[in-house]
Amino acid sequence: RSGVARDLSRLPRPSNDYELQLSITDEQRALLQTADGGYKLPLEKDAEALAAQQRAQEEARREQQRKLMTQVMQRGLPRPHQPRRYESEEEDENDPEELLEREKALLVEYDAVTYPKGKPKKSAPVIPLEPVEEGLRIEAAKLLHQQLDEELTRSSYFLRNQNGHNELQDFERYAQECVEVDKDVIFLPNPPRYIYSKTASNTDRLAGTRHAFEVSRNHLAALTAKAAKQESQVQILTAGYQKRAETLTGKLLQQWTEYQEAEMEQKCFETLMANEQVALQQRLTDYGKLLNAEQAREKELQERYRKLQIELADLVEVQKQAEMARRLKTTRRGGVRVEDLSPAERERERQLQEAALRAM
Repeated sequence: RSGVARDLSRLPRPSNDYELQLSITDEQRALLQTADGGYKLPLEKDAEALAAQQRAQEEARREQQRKLMTQVMQRGLPRPHQPRRYESEEEDENDPEELLEREKALLVEYDAVTYPKGKPKKSAPVIPLEPVEEGLRIEAAKLLHQQLDEELTRSSYFLRNQNGHNELQDFERYAQECVEVDKDVIFLPNPPRYIYSKTASNTDRLAGTRHAFEVSRNHLAALTAKAAKQESQVQILTAGYQKRAETLTGKLLQQWTEYQEAEMEQKCFETLMANEQVALQQRLTDYGKLLNAEQAREKELQERYRKLQIELADLVEVQKQAEMARRLKTTRRGGVRVEDLSPAERERERQLQEAALRAM
């Protein structure tokens, strides 16, 4: 490495220097000139940073749009299925209640047209709303919260806790009274209104009951269709899992059957082993008695065999002595000469004679 650096240092230095100059206008120079007197080129923003900035702007726009929505849309509260226009026989521009009812009807219709439930059947014109300043909206929200707190404070169902929040004291009593209030009113569909059940006629009761039945049936039909659709989707998504589950269930049942059979066999063998353990001692005792009897009999037979062997030996000896005596007599009488016998017979004859002499 030091040799390469030394060789590079020996190279001649460049003798030709070039300087490039660009002619730009005053507008371009003012655009490129920075505060510290230098120049910079405008660079394009990074794609990721640009996308993040666009997402932030879109989120800010959505948040601003959400703030302009009603509280019903912001909090996802239930809305009427068929909003109706507010109609009053006496229109008074200075009556606060009249203005409030008209504004509520206008907001309900605006939410129904701007944010329809499900697929809109036909395009309806959007109702324009007067713009409200942010400060007025916040002040109105404060007034509403203050009024609500006052109403809850005067109510006998709620109690203010240490944190300043109103809590429901007896939920069961509150729910029971809500049910009683619901029973006291009847909704009539044509025209849509609520009336007290005490003042309702039989025709009104029948119309209210029919409307409640239709609403319940439509709601049940919608839930049934939704459940069938979801069931179909679930079946499509889980068809492979269901088939796999059926296969594994069959294998599991087969293994369980085999396990029960093996358990039954084990219990049978354990019972047999316990019975064999109980019978083993009796068998050992019986076999011990048989063994002792056989040993005694064998001892007796051995003793008898020994005596018989002794008797046999005595008889053989007596027979030999008788034979020797017979031969001796025959020899003395000259029946058989000693010279005619073979050497082995001679030796045997000699032994017989000696035995006969010892016996005498």
